[in-house]
Amino acid sequence: MRRKPTIGLNCSYKYNEKYAANESFIFEQYYDSVAAAGGVPILLPPLGDQARIRELLGLMDGVVMIGGNDLNPSRYGRELHEKTELMLPRREEFDIGLISAVLSAGIPLLAICQGCQTLNVALGGSLHQHLPEVYGEDVLHAPTDEMRKAGEERMHRVTIEKGTLLHRIVGRDTLEVNSSHHQSVDRAAEGLLVSARSPDGVIEALEWADYARRPFMLAVQWHPERIRTLREHMLLFEALVRAAQTSRTRGSKDAKPQPKRSHHA
Repeated sequence: MRRKPTIGLNCSYKYNEKYAANESFIFEQYYDSVAAAGGVPILLPPLGDQARIRELLGLMDGVVMIGGNDLNPSRYGRELHEKTELMLPRREEFDIGLISAVLSAGIPLLAICQGCQTLNVALGGSLHQHLPEVYGEDVLHAPTDEMRKAGEERMHRVTIEKGTLLHRIVGRDTLEVNSSHHQSVDRAAEGLLVSARSPDGVIEALEWADYARRPFMLAVQWHPERIRTLREHMLLFEALVRAAQTSRTRGSKDAKPQPKRSHHA
């Protein structure tokens, strides 16, 4: 029986005042989406060095980078904005290191919301720290507190570039997506292609400019895991799992056979 591909998911990380300790956690929509797409979700805690990250990745066939709080803008040469809400340094260091290791190893990657921003910064790009100051409020990119409590999504349309990986996956020129962010990509890193934008010009998706010659990598600013009942968004997870399965199968075929042990050893 063919083994399902394992998909690692990084975790959110915050201080728990009740227990006076930091904790890792993740919203269920992420791992439920991976499982529904045919993958085996495995949570990746923010371990502290590249050697441990490589150990984790040795068990993974694909990776999902989830959303969260903001990166320290010093990583892309900016001063801290008053609206920026920093993630804890341990998660930030882990996420940057994880992306570096994933790309170096050629492991399929789907980056979501803040994961998209982290990918761009890890590769040398920059971010807008507060969208209303840059693009105005013709398109609202974050739900109100009342919407969050009611489980409602802030939806808007994005336009997808034809001929891109994203276009191939969803098979559409436009897509209704949900928004839950106040930052976004400013300058896309070298080697990345902008494959979708919202009507106000906000960058909504990134991928390799030469994606056909690279391992699977797609980064989206919206949250497909929260609207996976809409078929086009579930396709993103299915594409990741399919790429992870293909990558794992190819890797096992390329692996050198181990020498047989001698009975006299």
